[in-house]
Amino acid sequence: MLNMQQHPSAIARLRSQLAAGHIANVSDFWRDAESLNGPLVMPVEGAEDEREVTFLWRAWHSLQGVYLRLNRVTDKEHVAKGMMTPFPRRISGH
Repeated sequence: MLNMQQHPSAIARLRSQLAAGHIANVSDFWRDAESLNGPLVMPVEGAEDEREVTFLWRAWHSLQGVYLRLNRVTDKEHVAKGMMTPFPRRISGH
């Protein structure tokens, strides 16, 4: 699991761009994401034993969707809840 202290500036940049729904420089965004070498893991304020985990998926061509299956987390009866949310297709700077 990624230690937030290892890459605090990369994590801050990624979180702010994802929250805003805007990526100013696509190359820099993916460079930051790749530097983490795993999902973006953040503590949940007020819940010491919980974490917010963000998975990023990069595809070179159009996909119907990406399904994230996590053992004992993803509900097989509700597949739609395991589908990743696509970032806006139009990205500034791309």
